[in-house]
Amino acid sequence: MSRVGPRRDEWVCRLEHDAGGVVAAVEIERRSATATSRTLRLDGPQLTPVLEPLVALLQRSGVDGRQLTGSGAFTLADPPGPQVELLIDAVRPVRRYERVRGIAHGVAEMSTEEATYWHARAHRPGGLPALRTLLAGGRR
Repeated sequence: MSRVGPRRDEWVCRLEHDAGGVVAAVEIERRSATATSRTLRLDGPQLTPVLEPLVALLQRSGVDGRQLTGSGAFTLADPPGPQVELLIDAVRPVRRYERVRGIAHGVAEMSTEEATYWHARAHRPGGLPALRTLLAGGRR
């Protein structure tokens, strides 16, 4: 009899491009056997300061350049799936360019352990505001 471990979450990422080939939106969907699926989308002015650290994070994690420039969705494991979800979730309500940029770079530069901690903490009361304050240097 073979033992099958618990099914892990998986993340599906999609980079949507405009007619000129520029990334116009990022979408990440967490699929879980134990919890409901969750989809986060980032587009508009918040996307610009997020693209550089997001792409660097994906490339460090071994995502192929063709996946980044293609129109199809690609699956992310753990890591970097939780870190990408955390990055998008952390910047979504923030409007100031420099603050979005600081938060995005901070999340992208986290170690796997640190990102896992903050990903779990983010879903508790006060978790995301604490992360934003930490990474944006307390500026509002």
